[in-house]
Amino acid sequence: MLSIRPDVLPPAAVYELQKLCDSVPSYPTAAALLLIEAEIGRPVSDVFIGLDRDSTPIAAASLGQVYRCHLREGGHEIALKVQRPDMIRAVSLDLFLMRKGMQAIEWFKMRVLVGLLGAADRTPFDVKLLDTFARASYLELDYNHEGANLERFASGSAKAALLGGRVRVPVCHWAVTTRKVIATEWINGEQLAKSPPEVINRLIPTGVGCFLCQLLELTSAIVNLMRGDVEALIDDGITLRFLPKDVDREALIPPLRRVFEQGKLAAANEVARLAGARSTQGATAADGAASVVGLARLEQFSAMATKRAQFASISRDLNQIFFEFPFVRSMA
Repeated sequence: MLSIRPDVLPPAAVYELQKLCDSVPSYPTAAALLLIEAEIGRPVSDVFIGLDRDSTPIAAASLGQVYRCHLREGGHEIALKVQRPDMIRAVSLDLFLMRKGMQAIEWFKMRVLVGLLGAADRTPFDVKLLDTFARASYLELDYNHEGANLERFASGSAKAALLGGRVRVPVCHWAVTTRKVIATEWINGEQLAKSPPEVINRLIPTGVGCFLCQLLELTSAIVNLMRGDVEALIDDGITLRFLPKDVDREALIPPLRRVFEQGKLAAANEVARLAGARSTQGATAADGAASVVGLARLEQFSAMATKRAQFASISRDLNQIFFEFPFVRSMA
């Protein structure tokens, strides 16, 4: 999970963790079959075609592994993701140890840095940050939640003019989906990072549109909102201030998309103007720009996007920007 959190770890660490995403060994299929039967309450052979003790997972990750098979009822080809055994216990132990570490960091900051060395006093946030990460981690272990998110995103993206119907979301088969098992429609494709450069370049606008659609159009469907007037992408204690409540989102979409796709400084300035001018909560243009894009220097991002249009390069640069200018701030 930390491999997709450039706001938490520096880019070098994120890059190394991303290497591990495709290098996790699978666990025995026999154990996976036992877990599947315990979850769905039926023998595997009664429900699936092409899944038995000799089956090999097509992919393995830190939380689970995936099998390609068919549903006996209806004959649908599916990707069946099965959670690793005893993941709740393993994740809970990791989070407990990490929280102890965060408590030690907070103690060091307050007692040593502030108390003894005279550093500026500030509200501790390390434990709250870990608690937020822990809540998200447990949601990652609930495949019912994942299926619900798939459906919400599918419904919202289908209506989003920004995407123009270019994004396909796999269907979730709820009859064989539980907290530890999820069955989704099998879609043929290839890993984007391994695609030819011309394919990547052609898909960049779609990826940007997908990102902006979630950020500006589908917030209420994809993420949890904090109570209050500011929309949030992270629960209690930490909030993302990318938009004041009353900013006109529709007006922001075209110039913000031009910022990402073309690196136009004029478009970045237009985003800043719209975010500030349309807010009745006292946000200035500079505040609006930093909130909407999550950057302290839109010029830096604009020049970077113009200079390098390749997906991998932009991704690494964005990771650096997100780490240096994080979206989140303590709300305590």
